[in-house]
Amino acid sequence: MNVIKQNDPKKILSGMNTLVKTYKLDTLKYTNGVDVMKGSAAITFLKQDDFKNFGLYLNKIKDKFNQTSYMNIAAEILYESNKNLNYAHNLAEKTIRLYESYKDDPQARPEGFNRKDWERFMKLAAYPYYETFAKILHAQGQSGPALYYLEKALQNKDSENMMPETAQLYSSLLIAGHYNEKAYKFLRREAELGRTTKVMEAQFKTLYSLLTKKDADAAMDSIQKNMKRRYAEEVSKKIISGKQASEFNLKTLDGNSVSLKSLRGKIVVLDFWATWCAPCIKSLPSMSKINKKNPDVVFLYIVTKETGSDAVQRIKKFVKEHQIALNILIDIPDKRNYGKFITISDYNITRIPAKVVIDKMGAIRFFSVGFTNENKLNNELQAMIDIVKMQ
Repeated sequence: MNVIKQNDPKKILSGMNTLVKTYKLDTLKYTNGVDVMKGSAAITFLKQDDFKNFGLYLNKIKDKFNQTSYMNIAAEILYESNKNLNYAHNLAEKTIRLYESYKDDPQARPEGFNRKDWERFMKLAAYPYYETFAKILHAQGQSGPALYYLEKALQNKDSENMMPETAQLYSSLLIAGHYNEKAYKFLRREAELGRTTKVMEAQFKTLYSLLTKKDADAAMDSIQKNMKRRYAEEVSKKIISGKQASEFNLKTLDGNSVSLKSLRGKIVVLDFWATWCAPCIKSLPSMSKINKKNPDVVFLYIVTKETGSDAVQRIKKFVKEHQIALNILIDIPDKRNYGKFITISDYNITRIPAKVVIDKMGAIRFFSVGFTNENKLNNELQAMIDIVKMQ
């Protein structure tokens, strides 16, 4: 039994006590593992609105870093559910205070943890703490303090890897604070990198018209054309030659068979994903848009790494609940190796989401892994498809 994956906090605590007694664990020596079980129990109590027991088991976590991690997770859950924002506010604020109380304390560094690595680790840890508090403050209508804490968060992370939701919040807070020049420069940079949301594009146009008195639509069109040209140039350097795609014959959710061989003569895009993979799920709406934009291309969404005897039913339920209307295929479990799946292994994919672009002759031309934001995926994958179409 995986203790921390239980939905019942009492089962988590019972499992923790069983493990400690069975293996006679020294709870001081194995602080981290015990903290994880206590933190998991605290979070499940929180999800049940049992704030008393949430606080009780949160306070039982011994390691301060583990404690701030679970406090931040809890504050983020409350923010996402848009309930108990005052409680979330207090929790996020306490998280920052606790973090700032130990981040420079030499005794807080675990034994055997290199000092420079610990300092770098602590700097990265600060980002979600400040960001969560900024989001909660923004939701409470406190734009000024929200901007202050979001900028503190961005000091602790490379802004080049900013998520689109964070970038949109940042531009919105700058505009709310009347930092128009700063907001304009930020939005222009994001537009040139192809990372703007629809809201950010509208913000850019408004500021462009305000600051330059020129045609904002023409400016945005020019930026996007240059951006797409740059993507095409960068993507063309990643083309793969001479590698034939592995054949497969997989079942759809309805039980029909689809083979790669039967699609010879068509460009095929494979998207490896899973119902438990958050970046995979976030990328599906973008994939659907690219799919509709390219009716002459076959898109196959291979759901993989779904273990258990109820995997197919679980996938069907997920697809129905999320109203996913895509060509979904189910990867085949490797009976010789539990947890391994045949198709994803044949394509040597180690993490998902992963995209594979196959040309009309059945050769792999492009391969990409991960998902950062919608615009990047749209521009990069569309550039790959366009290049293969021209071959």
